Amino acid sequence: STVLDYVEDACQGLLEVVRKRATMYAAA
Repeated sequence: STVLDYVEDACQGLLEVVRKRATMYAAA
């Protein structure tokens, strides 16, 4: 379960970064 938790956290982190970049591009 530790590996699954790590993967889930990584995916959530990537999604957050993508959202921030999308917001920056939209504002630009």
